[in-house]
Amino acid sequence: MDLNKDWMKRAMWAMGLVVLGYTSVSAQQHTVAHQWNEQNLEAIRNDFARPTVHARNLYHASILMYDCWAAYDSTSAQNVFLGQTFDGYTCPFDPEALEIPDTPEGIQEAQEVAISYAMFRLLTHRYSDSPQAESTMDNILVQMIIQELDPGFTSTDYATHGAPALGNYIAEQLIAYGFTDGSNESNDYASTCYVQSEPNILPEIPGTNGLQDPNAWQAVELSFAIDQSGELLTETPPFLGPEWGEVPGFALRDSNLTVLENGG
Repeated sequence: MDLNKDWMKRAMWAMGLVVLGYTSVSAQQHTVAHQWNEQNLEAIRNDFARPTVHARNLYHASILMYDCWAAYDSTSAQNVFLGQTFDGYTCPFDPEALEIPDTPEGIQEAQEVAISYAMFRLLTHRYSDSPQAESTMDNILVQMIIQELDPGFTSTDYATHGAPALGNYIAEQLIAYGFTDGSNESNDYASTCYVQSEPNILPEIPGTNGLQDPNAWQAVELSFAIDQSGELLTETPPFLGPEWGEVPGFALRDSNLTVLENGG
């Protein structure tokens, strides 16, 4: 396989696990989509506790997997992102260029392969800087090798290479979209203009620490805290997503959305 040195080392380790019979019960009993959902959830456990960030990750993963399935579906299924204009971002797609297998078994295999490559690319991108990134990268590499897929295959030319390239292509496009959706992903989701107006809450000390506006958000400052991934926190966690009112969410309708200006 044409892998870089880092992936080669991980691949050798993963192959050892496979040779030793390391396969999960879920891999034997559940769909490929379910298995990759589990990989995403485990990656979240290995990351910092960031509910808004991970809700977005789960949403984008769902879009990827659905579109990989719908691209090969012969019914009236319509893509959500692939070949559509989604939140102002256009994802080009030529359905005539994609070869559809002529048997149900072939279609299912193509869907599973596309899903796997799309999720592998997305999870690699989104969790490569998480505190336990090494564990996450090992997990998803094992998943690919169990499915006998080459993680070093990076082509996005789905007209020539079919399902693996389609998965890579959808992931590439959705990752690019993610840099435009208002989440400020390129700067690790940092706030661009929000400024905390009240002092931190100090649960270990009596009093309000000079609180003036009880309706304003306050950070919780602890002398000692361990994150969900087992990491010792050296900084007080900031406000997550204070400017995300216009970042598309899977469960929020426009009729339910109220955007408040600062001081409004």
